[in-house]
Amino acid sequence: MTPWETILLKSAGKLDGRNILTSRPLAVRLRAEQFVGRAALWLREVSGEPVISLGYAVVSSRWGEGFASEMAEAVLEVGFGPLQLPEISCFTLPSNQASLRVMEKLGFRPDQDVTFAGLPHRLGTLRASEWAERKAQRGSL
Repeated sequence: MTPWETILLKSAGKLDGRNILTSRPLAVRLRAEQFVGRAALWLREVSGEPVISLGYAVVSSRWGEGFASEMAEAVLEVGFGPLQLPEISCFTLPSNQASLRVMEKLGFRPDQDVTFAGLPHRLGTLRASEWAERKAQRGSL
């Protein structure tokens, strides 16, 4: 059983006629007493375009323990599973090497230069079909 508990916050909106989460994210938390971080899906505007974006953050005292990857994977499971999103994007500052590694580990290819909050970022997109293929490959190992 996964140590992550999925929390679907009660806030829905529409994008292209699909019900999605907007003002509040889909989030996961560790079922433990100590907070280690968060991960969520957000509707963001990146370089003037709306995208469903995966975001994650881990308290600095727990960096390097794999929490970002675990939380993000749990959120992707819901995004591509019950929410049936066709694709999810993820972005970070180009200098954030740890986050870029997490993105690549999850299957994102951070290969687009975009602007978010007035700053340059690297963006990658993961399609549902790519996620399903990665899951199938992991299951056969």
